Amino acid sequence: MNPEKPRTTKLKKWLSLSQERADLALKEKGFDGIISRKINRKISAPVARLLYNLNKNIDPNYLTFITGAIGIGTGFIFILSKGNPLYAIWGGILTQISSIADGVDGDYARYLPETLRKETEKSFGAYLDAVIDRIVDLTIIYGMGVYLMNVFPNSSWILPLVFATVSFYLLRGYVRHRIIKTYSKHKDMKYYISSKINLTERDITLLILSLGGVLEVLSYVIPLVKGIPLTLSMAIVFLLHFYYFINSFFEMKRNLNNIEN
Repeated sequence: MNPEKPRTTKLKKWLSLSQERADLALKEKGFDGIISRKINRKISAPVARLLYNLNKNIDPNYLTFITGAIGIGTGFIFILSKGNPLYAIWGGILTQISSIADGVDGDYARYLPETLRKETEKSFGAYLDAVIDRIVDLTIIYGMGVYLMNVFPNSSWILPLVFATVSFYLLRGYVRHRIIKTYSKHKDMKYYISSKINLTERDITLLILSLGGVLEVLSYVIPLVKGIPLTLSMAIVFLLHFYYFINSFFEMKRNLNNIEN
């Protein structure tokens, strides 16, 4: 008997499950981030399946609140860090864990029979998830800003960086809403939304911020780089969202002209 065969079979089932959940999420939402599909759902899908097997009566909204609490707690780790890179490292790790956990509620809800998933409940669940996601993200970005202010106490550029990052992060959601509304009357709209890898998707944003926190470990080797990884990660997030904001105007005009032609 080959001992590797059961392990291989379990791995295939695990990968198949994550792919199945990712495809279902893409079908329901019309889009799904590349990090969510390729990384996050390989963990969130099996966790959701395990929870469903243990208890088939959990309200998915409760899971949304729990995963939201993880994210908000992550932000407070940065806030309470007092510039200690160890807090930033754990904050970075928990930022990605929060991103992974965010998929559990949706994956769990999709296991529920359609008879138990009314359209009104789906809509409210999606609304609640989006609102809590914004609260989590803003808490994490604000917390990172507090960490940087402790690392660079006499610097005047931190508040503008945090303000710009938060502003364009929020504008991205509004711009996307307007894009969807503008294209909603055209048959090419769904393809336009789902066919592009968007570097401002939430899963990518949180991964970038997570890496910034984790890379603060370099300060234990080179003390002078303390705060630089997190600064760079926030700057990258700002630049990606700024580019999305500017590019959306030109791309919308170009695509509308193509539809007219």
